Amino acid sequence: AKWELCKKEIDKTEDDIKVSENTKEDLDEKHLQLSNKIDQLNKEIAELKQEEEDMMVSLKQAGEQRKAQNEVYQTSVMDQRAVVNILNKALARLKQFYQPNAELVEVSAHEPNQPGFAVAPKPKSGKAY
Repeated sequence: AKWELCKKEIDKTEDDIKVSENTKEDLDEKHLQLSNKIDQLNKEIAELKQEEEDMMVSLKQAGEQRKAQNEVYQTSVMDQRAVVNILNKALARLKQFYQPNAELVEVSAHEPNQPGFAVAPKPKSGKAY
């Protein structure tokens, strides 16, 4: 009877050892999977941080480019306004020169040489000699 009791306890202990070994193997496999997952996530985090840094640099460069382009645009607009102002002054001066008495000149509404108006009739031809 004692022999059988010892045999049962040994069998039970061996079964417990096998169950524990299987559990340990399962946990080791789970630990390896989780460690790999952590490594993968750490790599992805590092990649995302690098992408974020690259985007920030590109954003800053784009801002600087827009600022430079805006300066060029503003300069261009000011130059164009100055040219328009100069041309208007030149036009006024030319009007003064070519039409010095513009207020005194009367323009006939029916000038005979103006396009679109009827021409005077042809004069009679002279007598033959």
